[in-house]
Amino acid sequence: MAAIPLKEARLFGGTIAMKLPVGFLDVSDFRELPDTQECWAHAETDQSFIVEILAHEDEVNDAESAVFYFNDIAACNDSHEQSVVAGPTDCSELMRHLLASGPSTDVPVGTPSCWVLQGRQHVAKFKEAEHNVVEVHVAVLRLPNVDSDVVVHYNQPLAIHSDSSSTTLAQVINRTPSTLNRKP
Repeated sequence: MAAIPLKEARLFGGTIAMKLPVGFLDVSDFRELPDTQECWAHAETDQSFIVEILAHEDEVNDAESAVFYFNDIAACNDSHEQSVVAGPTDCSELMRHLLASGPSTDVPVGTPSCWVLQGRQHVAKFKEAEHNVVEVHVAVLRLPNVDSDVVVHYNQPLAIHSDSSSTTLAQVINRTPSTLNRKP
């Protein structure tokens, strides 16, 4: 299997850098986003990658944080149906190791916790009637010492309704000329 070509993406004014597959575009170039959110989307696959820095939810315990934010994302997406497929899984030890191996900071972040899960949501884009099935991967890095939860979610469509605005050029390109007028 060939390696996926990556590009560096600068987030939050360059304070965070990450690698994303080539083809993901910065959504803030097309529409306004909150200052606490970065969103990258792939026009041909309808995948999206979102990073949010949110206030720490004190009333949510660490083990429930990924489910809490998954449900919050589902509510924001007006999900018709949602389910957790795998997790939540505690990745705190791995995250502590990664943070310790990175550049040092003067900010006392304390002992972070990190939880991940994989779920599915049935959502419509732009309040359409047609629902798409989207796999949602959620990672939550909890930093209570700096009153922050960093929520990362990757959205990958599994089934796109033929009448959805998410139907992409890539789906049309893969059809033969004789089937262009039929719905997939």
